[in-house]
Amino acid sequence: MSKQAVIKGSCENCYLRKSPRSIALGPREHQLISRSLVRRFVVEEGEQLVETGQASGVYTLYDGSAFEAITLPDGRRQIVDFYIPGDIIGFDGIAGRAQRSVTMMSSAIICEFVPDMLDLLIEADAAFARHLIAAALEKARSLEDLAVRLGRMRAIERVADLFLTIYTRSAAINRVSYGGSITCAFPATHRILADATGLTPAHINNILRELREGRIAVLSGKILTIHDLPQLEQLAGTAAVELGQRLIL
Repeated sequence: MSKQAVIKGSCENCYLRKSPRSIALGPREHQLISRSLVRRFVVEEGEQLVETGQASGVYTLYDGSAFEAITLPDGRRQIVDFYIPGDIIGFDGIAGRAQRSVTMMSSAIICEFVPDMLDLLIEADAAFARHLIAAALEKARSLEDLAVRLGRMRAIERVADLFLTIYTRSAAINRVSYGGSITCAFPATHRILADATGLTPAHINNILRELREGRIAVLSGKILTIHDLPQLEQLAGTAAVELGQRLIL
């Protein structure tokens, strides 16, 4: 993996932390996080930030997008989660070596922290420990949602549910544009969508055509456009909800 240093900046002035949905941290936590920042660097599209079986660091996705996956011995891949700006990467490696890989869907800027940063913060502040536990539980819930998506939903429902998830998470960090339609970044290929939903690329192509012809949603040019949110919610079997505050390192 090639790594290129990028512009410097203090954690206190991070644009992600200025979001109204970012949990407010105290001066001590800010100081520890700032001191623990190793660097910001670029990871190009298609490169792996975390490799299965290797020691994983603690990162924040500062900009860009990525996916987390499990790869079987025969090469088949199941994408288990997507990352957007502000997401913490590295829960999987806190207790040892990473069980899942993390690959960039686009060129991304990564904030890398010292490996024991979370231990230091947990020891320093009980409130931070609670926030971290909440973030870990939210991660676990996303895996539960995946199990339901793969086990009980029809093909078009799986894609609709995934699109709705990307929209709600993007809206929580003000990365959505509203107009006649709703748009947000989602640079997923047909192969990536197939590996996230347990379908084939050909099946994905048919579903995307159905959503496009029905004026429900379109994925094109790395942008997800939702024309009919109520219809997308009906297909997904759930309503888009406003997400609460979250921990951003």
